[in-house]
Amino acid sequence: MAKKQKRISKKKVKKIEKEKVNKYTIFLGTFVLIIILFLIVFYSSFIQISKELEGYQENQIPMITTPSQIVVGGFCKRDSECFITTCKDSQIKDCVNTTQLTDYNKNCKTYSDWIVEKQDPSKCACIQNSCKMV
Repeated sequence: MAKKQKRISKKKVKKIEKEKVNKYTIFLGTFVLIIILFLIVFYSSFIQISKELEGYQENQIPMITTPSQIVVGGFCKRDSECFITTCKDSQIKDCVNTTQLTDYNKNCKTYSDWIVEKQDPSKCACIQNSCKMV
């Protein structure tokens, strides 16, 4: 009779081990599925952000500089991004974006001839995403 008890206990141990393996497999599969879903969400949001950045870059007006004069205007969103600027020798006032201010002094004979006036939305404003004289 002792032999029968040993056989029964071994069968029970094998069943218990099989059940544990199945539970661990389920947990592992669930964990892998969660990681895959997380990567899909992260990847899709990354693609969406990169598409938005591409759209933003396409909307910007490129700043083209020539040896004699820079292009005035430039991409803007608010009137506060536009400045009135001119050279002492010239009577022409230009409405320039903040990013173009750094290069505008090249239009003047010297850096000291360059004048940046106060912002005045009634004269220089952001119209259709471009700084223009009103």
